Amino acid sequence: MSRRNASARRRRGGRLDEGFEARAGRAEKRLTLGMAAAAVMALGALLADYGSGPGPLRPLWREVETGCAFIFVLLQCAKPATVPRPFAYLKEHRLDYVLIAILLFGVAGASALRQSPEFRYLIGHGAHEPLEALPVLAIQGYLVFLVVLKSPWFQRALLALPLGAATALWTSFAALIGAGTILLRLPGAAAPGRSTTWVQALFTATSAACVTGLTTVDTGTHWSGFGQAVILGLIQLGGLGLLTLTGSVALLAGRALSEREHTGLAEISEADALPQVRSALFRPLLLTVLIEAAGAALLFLVWRDPDQGIGRRIWLAIFHAVSAFCNAGFSLHADGLARHMDDAATLLIIGALVVAGGIGFGVAWDLCGAAARRGARRRSGPLSPQAKAALRATAVLIVAGGLGLWAIERGGVFSAAPRGTRLMNALFLSISSRTAGFQTVDLAGLTLPASALLVLLMLIGGAPGSTAGGIKTTTLWTLLDRRSPPWLRLRALVVALALPAAFIASGLLLRWTTGGAVHGTWFESASAVGTVGLSRGITPGLPAAAQIVLVATMLFGRLGPFVIAFSLRRRSRRAGVPVEQEPYLIG
Repeated sequence: MSRRNASARRRRGGRLDEGFEARAGRAEKRLTLGMAAAAVMALGALLADYGSGPGPLRPLWREVETGCAFIFVLLQCAKPATVPRPFAYLKEHRLDYVLIAILLFGVAGASALRQSPEFRYLIGHGAHEPLEALPVLAIQGYLVFLVVLKSPWFQRALLALPLGAATALWTSFAALIGAGTILLRLPGAAAPGRSTTWVQALFTATSAACVTGLTTVDTGTHWSGFGQAVILGLIQLGGLGLLTLTGSVALLAGRALSEREHTGLAEISEADALPQVRSALFRPLLLTVLIEAAGAALLFLVWRDPDQGIGRRIWLAIFHAVSAFCNAGFSLHADGLARHMDDAATLLIIGALVVAGGIGFGVAWDLCGAAARRGARRRSGPLSPQAKAALRATAVLIVAGGLGLWAIERGGVFSAAPRGTRLMNALFLSISSRTAGFQTVDLAGLTLPASALLVLLMLIGGAPGSTAGGIKTTTLWTLLDRRSPPWLRLRALVVALALPAAFIASGLLLRWTTGGAVHGTWFESASAVGTVGLSRGITPGLPAAAQIVLVATMLFGRLGPFVIAFSLRRRSRRAGVPVEQEPYLIG
């Protein structure tokens, strides 16, 4: 009898558990729908806020954004109460709650600062706007991250596309450029009194996403704070890669990848097992955050202009640190970095960020590992052949290029720099010419030999697996290294010929679209195909057709070498060539 009662109690308990799980599932679905509705309303308010520009409705849109954000946060915090295992749910979705904690901390901190005597002092001196904008920017940043990268729908739509890796890469960049063009075309993206054409928006979005730096309008004066933030977002997404960043967020959020999503990320990261995919995605993300944060902090300490408030200094430091590490070359100064031509600290910081972004994430990780082992007084293992080749080629190109430019132009364009800093500016231009695009001198007066040397450096570019463009340093190293396998040298030769061919085709099209009347089009073509951004100042004055040619050239320069090398490498794998026999990455 007692056994029957126990069995009956177990059955009733099982039915109760099943009923609880069913009710919990329905409650979670309702909360998810409410969160989706709040996110969509917040996104609409955000677009209306910046799309319409400053006006009487802006405070209303800000209130809608804030209200929707906190509704979303409340619903997210209520979710653990609706699931059978709340602690397991919190662990699985830890990224969501870390972001909520950061958001609440930022808003609470900004609110506390507004009650302080220091804030009243800033109000009296008209310098309180950055602190007032801090909670708004925190909420808006949270919403953008939430609706775009964190959205499971967006992740599935991008990562599970039934496309090959190369096609998915082209598609992701096309989508990024399209979204950037629409955002930059909004009235609120331009500064008051300025207007933006579709070609200007497309050109700027492509240049930012392809981390080039060529511009048709002045970045610092034409675009509003929102427009500059869009450009910075495009630079960051284009430098890391939209697929890489989206995959990293999906894994950090604890979402299980489907077989198709895993296959796509494995092809892009050239890894097989899930742990390898994780490390291939997380390492670039971690290095980017740490290096850009360190660079921004150093620039903030170095740039102490008394005419600029603390908020402006923070924004300048962040923008230029991200632009330098991603090898983008965008600057908020109308003269680029010409005002810092005699500032050794600034040139050293920017140059170091450019080199760090251009040697490749794998090489940077190897160097960090070697430094950590040496700091722990453990025997440091040898660097990989890839790291050795990238570092040697980078050092040779920087020194040889800098000395060559100094020898040719020390009485030319570098004569504008103080006499003791001319070699330093030549070395900085040598660094910048391999896909960064920052300028400290006016390049309009370059002599033909200096222009030819810069074109060569621009076409070579940085290392593979980096934010840089060009044929890549290891491609050149493979061609010059007689110990390289013949099939690898043949692959390097194909990649090395593809970019010059695109350079010639682009140059001829530019000559045709301008009627041959514009001097310096070949230099702009090399800058576009190498995703460099150095300019002789003619890009803003080019006709729309010529600017469209540069748009296509920048896109090919960013993706072309990788796609060609990826296709050739996949053929080698199908032919049975093991990965271990490939000492260097090509393209």
